[in-house]
Amino acid sequence: MAVAQRLARDEPDVVSLWSSPLGRAYGTAEAVSEAIGLDIETDDRLKEIDIGEASGLTGAQVRERFPRWGQPGGLIPGQEPNDDFTKRVEAVTRDLLDREGTIVAVSHGGFISNLCRRIVGAHPDRTRLFRVWNCSITEATIGRGGELVLHRFNQIDHLPAE
Repeated sequence: MAVAQRLARDEPDVVSLWSSPLGRAYGTAEAVSEAIGLDIETDDRLKEIDIGEASGLTGAQVRERFPRWGQPGGLIPGQEPNDDFTKRVEAVTRDLLDREGTIVAVSHGGFISNLCRRIVGAHPDRTRLFRVWNCSITEATIGRGGELVLHRFNQIDHLPAE
């Protein structure tokens, strides 16, 4: 897997590997684990936002059945409220920041987008501000003042051209 090879080549100082337990992210983490030689630590807080009754639907199906989704107050029945999701993202981010060294966390587009909005100070409801590609690399670092800095976003140059 290209992302695993890229991380093994460019990030030799990784000290821990974290992953969402959900299938696609965990499968990517398994490839990274093999490439860098670290065990995977799973954390449910790295999961994608729970979209309730829209789970398993395509984007077109979601827009057709739930036309207000993504707009303020446009929750899908059973959907995790964005405030709860943001608190979850912030909690696991704080926990990861308390650790020493370089950490790889394999998660999902909604999670990464939420984290990026937090880093740049955008309102949490601006859910479409960042579009995250599968198997892209987004890197946050700790700045001189202890703040999170978005170092690189959505890097995909390691993926084969379509």
